[in-house]
Amino acid sequence: MKFSEKMKNTIKYELTFEPKSLWNFTKNKFLENICNTGYGKDTSKDYIFSGKGTFLSGWNKEFHKRLIEFYTIEGDTILDPFAGHSSSFIPYLMNRNFIGFEITKERYNIQNEHLNKLKDIFPRNCNINLINDSSENIKNYLKENTINCIITDPPFWDLEKYERPVNGEQLSDIKEYNTFLDKLSKILIESSSYLKDNGFLLLKIGDFRRKTQFINLSGDIINKILSNTNLTFIDKIVLELNPNKRPPLYPLAITKKQMLKVQEFVLVFRKINKDTIDEDNDRINWNRKLVNDVYDGIDELFYAQSKGKRDYITEELEKEYNKKIGSK
Repeated sequence: MKFSEKMKNTIKYELTFEPKSLWNFTKNKFLENICNTGYGKDTSKDYIFSGKGTFLSGWNKEFHKRLIEFYTIEGDTILDPFAGHSSSFIPYLMNRNFIGFEITKERYNIQNEHLNKLKDIFPRNCNINLINDSSENIKNYLKENTINCIITDPPFWDLEKYERPVNGEQLSDIKEYNTFLDKLSKILIESSSYLKDNGFLLLKIGDFRRKTQFINLSGDIINKILSNTNLTFIDKIVLELNPNKRPPLYPLAITKKQMLKVQEFVLVFRKINKDTIDEDNDRINWNRKLVNDVYDGIDELFYAQSKGKRDYITEELEKEYNKKIGSK
């Protein structure tokens, strides 16, 4: 196809966000509310809460939604070797199959409990398989060539402490950085071996400091993966962190002459097969909603924030939610 013809067809590619490599901090309030399991949040009768008592960090749901929307289509299978307490919710709502590993029983139960509440309001035709085990044992559960996309947010060494499992250990419990790096890399490398051709590994990661030492976790992970897999490093998405987390660190940054770390990254790797990559790209692109099914013209394509473009995914979820809740 000629380039000019390809450009004419761009009006048919539908996204709810501008596909640029810098994503400013934003929250999708509706998604955050319906996916909130009640950890450290105020409850509301309009949303689904399980009423636990302690806050646990998790995915920014809008960022998670964008990754799933851009790199997968309905019916694809997503793997998360570090499933935490909310990783299955957005894949489920967007009708993707999901396999996730959570080593602690408590977090596993929290995710299952809340998932059952979502299923009651948002019936879907996908398979969600949460596994209460360490992803170090992934070979006991997965078959080769079955995963379309890995989307994961692993521990950043010991920056956050997690519940200690009955058997095994959390990566955040490892005392030596190089030991942590080797163990994390091994899990990611093993997980990527189950990707289909042209499948993606999307890894949310951040750099940080340990006292005066700069820990280049993103760079170290890139080197480990490229040295031990047949994946290609194709992209880096920059995620701007919440401005509310910055002011307490200003004095430390100024006195130590060290810039504040206000970003994290999504590292994008792909298992490229040059013979079929165009076909696989078309499989994703042409199975989206087409822009002429939703909008009146090309001027409404992209630039969602600056031009006020509607987020049709969230809109449809809100309609589905209101229809179900309004009927009770």
